[in-house]
Amino acid sequence: MTTTTTTSSVSVLSNNLLLARQQQQRRRNGVIITRRRKCNSGVRIQSALFSGGGQGLKKTPEQKNKLKRLEKLNPGNNEQEEEFWPEDLKQLRTPIMAGNWKCNPKTLEEARTLASLVAANTAEDRRDADFFNNNNERGGGGRSGFNLFNKRNSNNNRGGGRGDNKNVEVLICPPAAFLSEVSQLIEGSGVYLGAQNVTFENGGAFTGEMSCTMADSLGVTHVIIGHSERRSLYYETDEDINKKIKKVIENDMTPVFCVGETKEEYERGDVYDVLSWQLAGGLDGVSAKDVENMIIAYEPVWAIGTGLTATPAIAQSVHKLIRNWIAEKYSKSVADRVRIQYGGSVKPDSVDELMQCPDIDGCLVGGASLSSDDFARICSFHQGTKPGTPRVLYAEECLETQMELGESPVWSQKDQKLYWVDAPRGTLYSWDLLEEFPDMKESFGETLGCCALMSNGDLILGLASGLYQFDPRSKTVKTRLTDFEPGLNTRPNDGRVDRSGNFIIGSYNNDHRVDASAIGGLWRLDANNNRQLEEVLDYKHRCSNCICFSPDGRKMYFTDTPRREVFEFDYDPNRGPLNRRLFYSLPSDMAGGPDGAQVDAVGNLWIAISGAGKCIRVDKNTNMVDLEVRLPVSSPTSLTFCGNDCKTLVITTRKKENRKDAGSLFSVRIPDIGGLPEPEYGSSPIIDRLGFQRGGRNEYSNYSNNNNNNQDAFMSNVNGYAANGINNVGSKLNGVNVERRFNANNTANQHELHEPEFVPRINTATAARSSVGVAKFCERCGCQFSSAASNFCSQCGTPRAS
Repeated sequence: MTTTTTTSSVSVLSNNLLLARQQQQRRRNGVIITRRRKCNSGVRIQSALFSGGGQGLKKTPEQKNKLKRLEKLNPGNNEQEEEFWPEDLKQLRTPIMAGNWKCNPKTLEEARTLASLVAANTAEDRRDADFFNNNNERGGGGRSGFNLFNKRNSNNNRGGGRGDNKNVEVLICPPAAFLSEVSQLIEGSGVYLGAQNVTFENGGAFTGEMSCTMADSLGVTHVIIGHSERRSLYYETDEDINKKIKKVIENDMTPVFCVGETKEEYERGDVYDVLSWQLAGGLDGVSAKDVENMIIAYEPVWAIGTGLTATPAIAQSVHKLIRNWIAEKYSKSVADRVRIQYGGSVKPDSVDELMQCPDIDGCLVGGASLSSDDFARICSFHQGTKPGTPRVLYAEECLETQMELGESPVWSQKDQKLYWVDAPRGTLYSWDLLEEFPDMKESFGETLGCCALMSNGDLILGLASGLYQFDPRSKTVKTRLTDFEPGLNTRPNDGRVDRSGNFIIGSYNNDHRVDASAIGGLWRLDANNNRQLEEVLDYKHRCSNCICFSPDGRKMYFTDTPRREVFEFDYDPNRGPLNRRLFYSLPSDMAGGPDGAQVDAVGNLWIAISGAGKCIRVDKNTNMVDLEVRLPVSSPTSLTFCGNDCKTLVITTRKKENRKDAGSLFSVRIPDIGGLPEPEYGSSPIIDRLGFQRGGRNEYSNYSNNNNNNQDAFMSNVNGYAANGINNVGSKLNGVNVERRFNANNTANQHELHEPEFVPRINTATAARSSVGVAKFCERCGCQFSSAASNFCSQCGTPRAS
């Protein structure tokens, strides 16, 4: 497919990117209704059904869905695309802070006092900002991060021009009985006046109602429409709301259109469906220009007065869904400019973090707006990233898989496929980022800790019973490579191929949360595939994670997750990790622990912090976090870079909380630094030359095994399932075929699938260390070294003194 390059085109970042070249070229003016589709496997993905009225060449829903996914996750190789940070794109919209007083205060005198204080605070802030702005224009100093008002045009100036153009608009919505008095008190202060409700009728016998013409005559510029309390207590329908929106626009006022889901709808995972229905009903027949100039307010009804919390990441994910819906229904340009407020119990101590979200353009404040001091603090929120704090991106759900514990994502640049596992369920996935569902979902019937690429296109699978070679094309297990820590209650956990083609894998103590025992090792499967694991770390651990390597392959990163510390090693592909030092320690105020990790193209370390709802990038030079990627779910588990340019970060998660997107894949485009292609195991001549022959003898056919009886039993088990037409490998490898050849007597060729003895080899450089003349106890913490061969303290990491 060819595309025409335009100077204004930019790529789409998965969480916030605007003005996409391909999207502008391919999307037409048709009516788009976005919904969720489900397949038999239970895997769901957002998709769009296009219909009606559009001009130009029509595409099927499947074609359009593929184009959207390609544009967001895998930009073309030949396109020179400019990436933007969220705060750069957010400048298209002027923030607005609105105070909804509801049925408060109790008396007119209290309303006068509150309105006067809000007006005074706003006017003072405007004068201060004008002073500092003028000072800056003359070359003087200013206050960093403070700019409540600014001399620039506002995008949305409906309402007769009342109030000066400013960087933050302030709106208060008192009860109807106080509108006239409040209007006089705030005149000239820059504060906008809003009504909490109007009727869609022009006038007449409608007791208790206020028409739009009445509101306009009192100085009202904005009207709240469709608030959750009006929907639930007064049974306002989407049809009623739509009529009110049109009537407000007709009278040259700005609708503040409220949408949101209830607690029951949230727990069912119906957020997107509910919001799509409310948006479609409320905006039916409303023009693109009017939508661009209105305000949409998202109210998570379940988080108001219930004790539940909508985190900024959750709020951002829903705001992004709303903006995407506007883009599909109207246009990208309209979506870029419409302002979306957040209305879920906003407080002064939460507003800064909320307003950092790229798709949150203000707040609809309830109880806090009744305190002039609190409301002033909310209106004076800190804009942009605070000095000394990391920048923030927000990941979006890109594929709903409902995994119990996603792990080990690896991107094959050669095959343009992403592989990952659901560890407890023993399931392997693959996905090309284009199809609506994963193109492979194979279950093995036992815990699958990790997967890794092989140079011949196969995969290494770290199953509980050992390491296996698996062909994803034919979906067959070719051979068993080796056992894994027999006799221990452990399993393979984190694993990755180093830059020299060796496979490094660590173990997981299945009872580490009970006995806290460090019994697992870190092992290397040599690139020459000698079917022997060599132990490369001289101390044991409980839960291995963060295994990854610097771009030049000279450094390795590793953690024992319960310790919440990530260590950096010098790395020799022939000897393993050496010279351990602390690289990053989780601060005490950060929940969770370090899980999977990856290194980017310049050597920064990316870590998934399971339990904290975010991934972090640690600068390789300063060892400080300079970027956070936040998720609406609490437990990201691992991550990697994918796409043609390796600038899309894909994150696996676990299903830990009662959210339907927990356990899904998430993604975000990284504006500055991408990753590197994933190394492949077995780039040595042995595997490239001979491979593992299908249905016949391979280079290990003469391997001597003293456990032939066990081998026969294993193969008989396989044969029993195959004879019954079940697609699995024994009771532990459900879901895949085993390639076998039968002779005339229908007996299995014993050379087809081996279970070699586990022959661990200890690093000779470590083992050669003499026990004479070395310290028995750590100089720093006093802990006794586990053995004479230990180079570092297993508790604090201090090098052992000679």
